[in-house]
Amino acid sequence: MKNKEQLLLEITKHFEGMNKMQAFDMIHQIEILLFYTSAPIQHKHIEQILSSDIQDSQEIDPFYFNVLPNGNFCELVGSNSWIHIYKEYPKRFNLGLWSSYYFKTKFTPLDIKPLTKDHLLSSIKGSEREKSIIEFLQKNKVTTKDKISNQLLLLEL
Repeated sequence: MKNKEQLLLEITKHFEGMNKMQAFDMIHQIEILLFYTSAPIQHKHIEQILSSDIQDSQEIDPFYFNVLPNGNFCELVGSNSWIHIYKEYPKRFNLGLWSSYYFKTKFTPLDIKPLTKDHLLSSIKGSEREKSIIEFLQKNKVTTKDKISNQLLLLEL
């Protein structure tokens, strides 16, 4: 038991100076990273995962929720083979007048970003999806929904 406590102290030393939400976000990113690693864990393998794209056959984020740096939760509302889209659920009373969306892609699986045109384009830059997404964004807003199914059209790409 003493070894586990020593290891835990060594790891949490790196969280010094962070607020709790930043630490929770970092722990969530570590969980996702560990999901993709094989056993036994090797540093070289982790470096390869961080520097490469996630394979098509694997989930982008196996947990289907995330904690944002502001402390609010966001839950998966839709996904396809290359993107997961999350909707923020604020702690404060919300009449549903506005919705904040966030996303992760297979190209940046550890980073959750606000779903904006600029963030989306920077995340897919140089990927095989770049051309189709640019064409989509020239015709639609990034959060445009299908009138019948109420799903984001971005998920159909």
